[in-house]
Amino acid sequence: MIGWAVPAHADPGPADPGQDASFLSQLSQAGITYGNGPGAVAAARTACTMMDSGEGQIDVIKQVMQLNPGFGLAGSTRFTAIASAVYCPDYLSKSSAKTTNPGSPGLPGPG
Repeated sequence: MIGWAVPAHADPGPADPGQDASFLSQLSQAGITYGNGPGAVAAARTACTMMDSGEGQIDVIKQVMQLNPGFGLAGSTRFTAIASAVYCPDYLSKSSAKTTNPGSPGLPGPG
């Protein structure tokens, strides 16, 4: 279950219902459950805001995991990757150069 306090300074930009529906659908397909769709969307947008502010993707993943202990590392990584793909693909393309593990954008690969 996703739980995230959205910072007051977060500016998620205009809502796109199609984009939000795509995000929620991708969460479901990944096996990530949520009780509140708008809360999940807000958490994803906050994750992108954190990355846009210079937070590393691993720091965002750790924050997701801290606020959603049931996710574990794998679920938190999936959530952050889906959020990146849907809401901040520019960051995803920048971080993909840093990984050899395409399932975990922005994370260092094995080795």
